[in-house]
Amino acid sequence: MNKHTQAHWRAIITALTIVLSTLITAPALAQLSVCSNPCVATQRIIPNADANVALRWRGEVALRESNGGDGLTITSKSGTFMIGNATSGTVLGTHSTPLQLNLAAPPRGTITSAFTINETLIVPARVSGRAQSLGANQLFYVRDFTTKGITLRASYIIPISRFAPNASESIQQGATQSATALGLNSIELQFNTGQKVEIIARQQSLKAKAIIYFDRAGRFDAVWEVATPETTVGTPVYKSLSSVRQHFAAGRQTALESPTLPSNVIGIHLIRLRVTTPASEQSLTPATLRYQVVAKDKQAIAPRKLNTLSLRSPAADVVVDDDTDFNWDKISGAKAYQIELFTSANPDTLRPLTGVQLPPKTTSAKLTATVFNRLISGKTYYWRVVAFDNDRRLLAASELRALKTSP
Repeated sequence: MNKHTQAHWRAIITALTIVLSTLITAPALAQLSVCSNPCVATQRIIPNADANVALRWRGEVALRESNGGDGLTITSKSGTFMIGNATSGTVLGTHSTPLQLNLAAPPRGTITSAFTINETLIVPARVSGRAQSLGANQLFYVRDFTTKGITLRASYIIPISRFAPNASESIQQGATQSATALGLNSIELQFNTGQKVEIIARQQSLKAKAIIYFDRAGRFDAVWEVATPETTVGTPVYKSLSSVRQHFAAGRQTALESPTLPSNVIGIHLIRLRVTTPASEQSLTPATLRYQVVAKDKQAIAPRKLNTLSLRSPAADVVVDDDTDFNWDKISGAKAYQIELFTSANPDTLRPLTGVQLPPKTTSAKLTATVFNRLISGKTYYWRVVAFDNDRRLLAASELRALKTSP
């Protein structure tokens, strides 16, 4: 082998060594999530006045590490104020303060780390005033977070007070009514039978009805979505059933009806109307109905007395965070467990605010960043653990216990 060939192979071996060293020592990013559902600010801002808003960007990053490493850095260069939605809405301004968080490298294997990035945001008076003049009742504050060459868009919803000094409910003279001008107040769901919960046979026809209350004309966009028995035993996964796009004229209420609901699979189904325009509380926590499909030759599963599931920790009224362990006693015959959180001590247990699906043998868990994104800081919530059997029926439930989120 001549000297030129030897030098060529040495160069190749050196390059491969560098590449392999990089693969071995650098943590590989498996997944990044930040405010996977829009986070919600705890305070309302007053239009036409500068406002300080405390934000907590909660997220999770899944890393795969084989041999040490230097960790990673999550950065965001700037934020953007928008109305309408967080992707293609109207831009009202920017906030140029960067954010940065350094995370240590995980141990060997794959690990998911929760993190929080705090931000003190100043919403300029001109931004909130412009949003109100266009009929918006909420701001979207949007940031792009980047790490290891991956960029993820996350958003915070900042409510705008509808009543402010010299504010008016009417659109100002010379202003054009925007697509977000609809004053949406609330949505009530029921089935076309008039019931809130239904049990039907396979292939039986059933529809949902939404009664929508509003106080100002404008555009209304929404999606009827359904979760089928494959996922309703744990964390529901919703699929689009049909889209709604209408312009509501002046009035106080109107009604919409869904397409015929799926009824070919036996088990529990959930149906909801998810609002996309205007941005509102209904967009964040859509009203949900539950119906059960049973075989034609069988009667509905009769209610039965539930077993009692005992909670161990945390104790009542404890302030919880990302590191709080939730523990409970095992229930014989349980196929799956689920932690459920409610806003009331006397809730409609068919409609938890949020929750965590857990494997059969799990008797301890932490709340995920996705759950915390649905909770408001400094507020009291109520949690319980429920267990399901092999037929996807509720097998056991614990008491409701109060918890508090950190201010």
